[in-house]
Amino acid sequence: MINDFNVVKSRLAAAQTAQVKQADPKSEEELKAACEGFEAIFTKKLLESMRDTLPGNGLFPKSNSLEIFESMLDQNLAENSSRGRSSMGIKDYLFDQLKASL
Repeated sequence: MINDFNVVKSRLAAAQTAQVKQADPKSEEELKAACEGFEAIFTKKLLESMRDTLPGNGLFPKSNSLEIFESMLDQNLAENSSRGRSSMGIKDYLFDQLKASL
């Protein structure tokens, strides 16, 4: 009985390994892009939360245009940091965890 279980377990592991090896390169690129996008969203929310803790800016009064500028700046910083090698590593971790599901 235990031997049967071990045989089934080893066959399942072999099948999963074969599926990972047969993964479509296009789907891997799409997964990488999705993970990069998630890291950018996370980083933008982090920057927004950090900006909310500041007491305010004495040089420029708060206005709608300043809020739009800060939002666009946060978005640009988040996207650029998630694309580069100096990212937080969230995209790499997510990709490693999710590539088995391809």
